[in-house]
Amino acid sequence: MVVGSSEVKALKTNKIVCLDLEVNQNYKIEFFIEKEGVIEKTLMLSLTPDSVCTAYIVSVDWSNENISCLKDNTDPTHRHLKMDENNKPHCFIYDAKTFSLCHGIDAPYEYCGDFNEFGLAKVRYKRGHGGFNDYKYGVIDKNCRMIIPIEYDDISLTLDGYILATNRHPDTIYIFSISGEIILKRNASFASSLSLLEDCWREYDGLVSINDNYEGMCYINLDNEIVLNLKYPGYRYDDNLCIAFESPYYKGVTDIEGNVIISFNYEEIYPIMKEGEYIYIVGAKRDKYFIVVDSNEQQVINASFEQVEFRDDIICLLRENEWYFYDRNFKFITKYKQEDIRLWRWIGVNVNGRWLPFDKVVNY
Repeated sequence: MVVGSSEVKALKTNKIVCLDLEVNQNYKIEFFIEKEGVIEKTLMLSLTPDSVCTAYIVSVDWSNENISCLKDNTDPTHRHLKMDENNKPHCFIYDAKTFSLCHGIDAPYEYCGDFNEFGLAKVRYKRGHGGFNDYKYGVIDKNCRMIIPIEYDDISLTLDGYILATNRHPDTIYIFSISGEIILKRNASFASSLSLLEDCWREYDGLVSINDNYEGMCYINLDNEIVLNLKYPGYRYDDNLCIAFESPYYKGVTDIEGNVIISFNYEEIYPIMKEGEYIYIVGAKRDKYFIVVDSNEQQVINASFEQVEFRDDIICLLRENEWYFYDRNFKFITKYKQEDIRLWRWIGVNVNGRWLPFDKVVNY
């Protein structure tokens, strides 16, 4: 690898983990294959960064003669909004593959999410000095055109393209299309946090759980009509089943008619589909116990667990200093000693002193 016109660094690798680049300096990065003193193939990338950055050279694809670049930990398939190096409200959008500046604007906001598959990103600005959460939110497209104005207390971009927004004082909810058109507005609050609400909503027939100012806890459709009034507040995980709340701390499972299936004795409940039937990981987080039960509250596994974690499609249960791993159908995969497992955003397994991803170590 050769870097710059005057400085040369030689590395025996086809990947650069981190490379700090200065503004307006030209860098030539060259990879080559050398055998017995003869250079057989070369690939070169020329960069002239227009802002302070850290470049990540992800990999070299010799078969397609391509160098994949990643800038500032961003996804190279998207353009991204960034604050400037002084953390001032001047935002840039870069093409992360070429490091070229695609668009720069003076903007009174900062981004708080990457652009999604619909080309939208959530942005915010701090409206005063009222604390960490004293923000207003909006949505822009990749041309920095304001799709949703920055005037809402919270916003969530759902995976099926809708935009959920809320304001307080008075409580008001909004649902927008990806073009920014208001589909509904109602004097109410969402019954769950926006992140939890979008998960439930997109999977189960487009009904939204709300606390209406007059009707209380209920479900509405996109025509702003009340479809369901539940006996207990909560959120659905199936067309006919809900995780319901009897108090701020204790949860149970009911159907939409209000019939209790799992008693209101647990602080945490995780429904899992196994062979066409639901089983449940239930327990008290404060007391650090969890058990696995069927819909009759009979234990499926004759053991209790101290901790429950979910990573992608893996269920992780800790018992007596060992992690037990199951797939999403609750089929047992393997177990490891607690000291050999690290639960980051991914599962790390200690193999001879190296931390490797779970799916690279375990076949399942």
